[in-house]
Amino acid sequence: MGARAAEEALQTAQEFKLAKVAPSMLFVAVDHGDVLAYTPRQEPLRAGAVILGVNRPEKGTENGWGIDGCRTGWIAAGPNGQWLHDDNLLRLLETMQPETAMIDMPIGLSGHGVERMVEQAARKRLGRKASSVFTPPCRAAVYAADYRRACEMQEEQNGKRISIQAWNIAPRIRELDGLLREHGYWVPRVFESHPELNFCVLNGGRPVLESKKTAEGKAQRLACLQQYAPEALLHFETGLQLFRGKGVQADDLIDALCLQLVSSLQHAWLEAGAEQDEFGLLMGFRVPVSV
Repeated sequence: MGARAAEEALQTAQEFKLAKVAPSMLFVAVDHGDVLAYTPRQEPLRAGAVILGVNRPEKGTENGWGIDGCRTGWIAAGPNGQWLHDDNLLRLLETMQPETAMIDMPIGLSGHGVERMVEQAARKRLGRKASSVFTPPCRAAVYAADYRRACEMQEEQNGKRISIQAWNIAPRIRELDGLLREHGYWVPRVFESHPELNFCVLNGGRPVLESKKTAEGKAQRLACLQQYAPEALLHFETGLQLFRGKGVQADDLIDALCLQLVSSLQHAWLEAGAEQDEFGLLMGFRVPVSV
């Protein structure tokens, strides 16, 4: 990219504050001091490029969905109380056809000198609830053949082994990662979001401390959702009936409803924005900013 083109791209970003990551939209990034123009149709920027201007709040959408992993695949909450369940994420997205989907699963993985920083920012925001934010395995660990090898790869990357809980969701992380790398259509439509962080924002900046596995914790989170979506309790009860005996837990439904609500509200990246991993996937949490 020439100096003049870089200057024009930067001026465009400053004047129009282009932020929407859409197939036909230009936005600007800085990579080790170089200003780069980029659209999702082009090759990804080099690993570690920091996106400029990408943190302008985005309006919510009427066709927004929330997706959470469950024991038997994926559960999705849609507008007007819609529910979907599938063991294949691509098939689920093709059925949903969302304008925007928030998903509680890591997008963008650390590796090759690139680290995810969003978890640190989320823990700081959550305070006493910081333990609800786990550090995803690095890319090499996610794609390891077994748990022993994954621990070795993670320890080589950052000096720590991964937990068995993190390893248990590695197949879900691989599925989402592979989908976004192979099907670029979904990159500007599917965003990572963190339910507990969202509940904190929706609750006036106060984290919901009670565990989501307890009856009280579920009631508190549903009450929080009902402040913005009075029908949330009805949709939750409908989901319980629909997926009884199908490996979907009550807290899976609540998290999916939370993510669906966020997709319908004005939302932005947590803190300054998002960085790219080695494949150009943005690493960050979308959170509500207008509630």
